Amino acid sequence: MQKGKTVIWISAILAICVISAAAGFLLSSLLLPRKMAVTVAVSEEEKDIDEVSDEEAGYQIPSVSVAETLPEFGQWKQNESGQYTYENPDGSLSVDWQEIDGAWYYFDEVGIMQTGWLQLDGSWYYLDGDGEMLTGWVKDQGTWYYLDKSGVMMTNYDTPGGYWVDSSGALAVKP
Repeated sequence: MQKGKTVIWISAILAICVISAAAGFLLSSLLLPRKMAVTVAVSEEEKDIDEVSDEEAGYQIPSVSVAETLPEFGQWKQNESGQYTYENPDGSLSVDWQEIDGAWYYFDEVGIMQTGWLQLDGSWYYLDGDGEMLTGWVKDQGTWYYLDKSGVMMTNYDTPGGYWVDSSGALAVKP
């Protein structure tokens, strides 16, 4: 008799599980949107897959204006003479001082990057061979010069560390 009750209980539990699964399947198919889902399995063997457009797959593609497709940052260009310019995101060439990737560069009135010694508004600056403005101690043709944190060559000045630069900006013995 005990064995018969166990079989009935097991049968009842199985029946409840089957009914629950069927009800869940029916409810999910009624409640979930009727969109096709694509399942992709990765394996070593090749299979042909029908391609579906983004719109058919349900993706919404926003329209993009031409202005939004311009690069966020400018880009370096080299002209036929080997000189460098920096093209801004709007297509114009940089002129004057420009900070690029944390370094300062100077471009003349037509956008050509400058190198070497540069005099502007009575101050001297030194731009290395890559055009980057230098600060601190710079050695040029055997002579040391001191450029402050804004790149200006100092003259008649006691530098950090107690050195003296004369009226030409060159390291010298203090008079």
